[in-house]
Amino acid sequence: MLGTFLSSTPLLKEAWRVCSTANAMGCGAFVAEQVGGVGYVAFSGVQEMPVLGWDPNCTILAPLDAAGHGLFPPLTRCYEGEEPFMVHSGVLHRFLHYHSRNDLQSQISFSYVSIAFFRLHSTLPSLSPSRQLLLTRLRSSLARAHSLQIHSLLAETKSIVITGYSIGGSVAFLTALWLLSYLKSIFPPQSVQCIGFGSPFIGSESLSRAILRERWGGSFCNVVLTHDIMPRLSLEQSLVLTPLWQTLIRFWYTSMISSTSMNFANLQLTEEGKAWLLSFAVANMEHLVQAGEGSGGRLFWPFGSYLFCSYEGTICLDNAVSVNKMMHLLLRTGSRNCIVEEHLNYGQYVERLTRQSLKRIFMEGDPPESSYEASLSMALNSIGTYQQVSIALMAKDCLKMARRIGPSPDQNAAKLAIRLSKIAPYRLEIEWYKACCDKSAEQRGYYDPFKQRGVSKRESHINMNRIMLAAFWDDVICMMDRNELPLNFHRSLEWVIEESQLYKLLVEPLDIAEYYRSGMHRKKGHYISNGRERRYEILDQWWTERVVTEKLGNRRTRYASSTQDTCFWARVEDAKEWLDKIRRKSDPNNLAFLRERLNEFEAYAMKLVEGKEVSADVLAKNSSFSSWLEEWTALNRTGLTQLIPSWFTQRSIRFLVPCWFTWGPIRFLVKYLGIGLQRFDFRFHVEPV
Repeated sequence: MLGTFLSSTPLLKEAWRVCSTANAMGCGAFVAEQVGGVGYVAFSGVQEMPVLGWDPNCTILAPLDAAGHGLFPPLTRCYEGEEPFMVHSGVLHRFLHYHSRNDLQSQISFSYVSIAFFRLHSTLPSLSPSRQLLLTRLRSSLARAHSLQIHSLLAETKSIVITGYSIGGSVAFLTALWLLSYLKSIFPPQSVQCIGFGSPFIGSESLSRAILRERWGGSFCNVVLTHDIMPRLSLEQSLVLTPLWQTLIRFWYTSMISSTSMNFANLQLTEEGKAWLLSFAVANMEHLVQAGEGSGGRLFWPFGSYLFCSYEGTICLDNAVSVNKMMHLLLRTGSRNCIVEEHLNYGQYVERLTRQSLKRIFMEGDPPESSYEASLSMALNSIGTYQQVSIALMAKDCLKMARRIGPSPDQNAAKLAIRLSKIAPYRLEIEWYKACCDKSAEQRGYYDPFKQRGVSKRESHINMNRIMLAAFWDDVICMMDRNELPLNFHRSLEWVIEESQLYKLLVEPLDIAEYYRSGMHRKKGHYISNGRERRYEILDQWWTERVVTEKLGNRRTRYASSTQDTCFWARVEDAKEWLDKIRRKSDPNNLAFLRERLNEFEAYAMKLVEGKEVSADVLAKNSSFSSWLEEWTALNRTGLTQLIPSWFTQRSIRFLVPCWFTWGPIRFLVKYLGIGLQRFDFRFHVEPV
């Protein structure tokens, strides 16, 4: 039903039309058009041969974080135990080539400065620390500029469709991933769809999982003909360097540029060569099917939806395991004579599908016992396998595998709400614990007592509550990764945002306390960069996406019940470590840098305090933050006394300055001596003359 619906819309026809235009323009071409409220960007299927004949010493799969030049932020960070996200190195090379082209940059409203920046950013590790810092700040400024420029482009259309034929479709997939990565920082995000026609694999299973985790799977569709070998290939070096493949790809390229020049008599490919290419594609798919899900490593893996087309109709699958099995089964029904022309027939199929009506022809035998069995029979008919009994039975099992088993996403969301009501007492007990610590005569808040707890039964009980709440929210994130929850789960249900924010504000300080209490910062590093759990980062994204217009412009009149920066205590721990290094002078070459970092943190913390964005436990008399602030202030006084002569601090200083320059001495003290006047008891007199 989904395949029939998609083929009945003008989307496929328009996408193929702009693809054909890009193909006719030759090697490496692209086309950008606007049709009504939809913008189309198409990449030619004719690509330069280096994409297929790169350096033999280069691996076929490259890590996206190292080779992607920072263009895919959501797809570059791997969490503990997760495999790196890998992409086809040749296709990535082609995408980076397009990204650096001035004509493509002008189409998407990027400035020439951004192109130079991304080229310079690739050399970042070889630069000095000061230049690295400068480039990092430049990157932030450019990101803000890009936001305005891309926003002005996207404002002209309701959605953008990025499409491509053959290898151009693989380039289109990476382009769409790049655009989705950028648009993630914009709310509400613009609609981006990507359609490939006969495009080969481009990424690993870890990349496929990351795309599902970002909820982008529905943005990708690969149209595949039943016997086309191109989308079933991984374009490995054992194939692309052979004379047989070079002969075939040259013929395809010539036919793509001009359909009138397609003459099979000019194809210098023997029947044995065709049989070898077909067997290679079948073996490649058989290897993927046998490896199965979870094999990971260096294997290619499909993502998004696959629209399988035949002259009888279409079916649409989005389960990666089912996609692999279906591509393998359908290819087994083909012959060596169809592998050449099938890749060149997408235009005919698209034109036929847009005019084709739904046929209700069932397999021979007894009539279906249910509507589900009837739909399976219709799907088998749509891909032309109903007359081949052995293949039809295996294809039917493959379709059954793609069916969702278990509760629906809405039912799962309802069950989560019930589970949350059962664990709500755990959060309430932690709130009670925080309130007791705030009222305690020790005046230490709840972070320090939990971090320095002994064998107290109360703290042990609170720690168990912390673990139980973490398990619940980890389950929520895992269910979202597996697409077991509604698409807009965190936006459509009010309790999700409210409860997740309450949990994060209340419990993450305890996680930070446990992290430093157990010494994990010595093994893994600072909490914010190395120890923060993935659930908190996702909950941060949910809260950031929420538009709370009724709160904009309001100023707090009392301190918050929970500190709004849930990583505040981790920043305090970092500041304590920097302060200790300054005292011990363990790193004399970086003393100025450490002082700068401490000044930045102090300014940040005081801004939170002035805005009342912290809870009362932060300002408790004996809290870690209060102790740090007192020690840091005392160190500043001591350091200043050593730098300034005693006569300067022990007597009144009389400045004789022009009356129009009354603030000159103060500027001198602050700017050139680095003296914060509010911290020190100086006596000076300014006499205008």
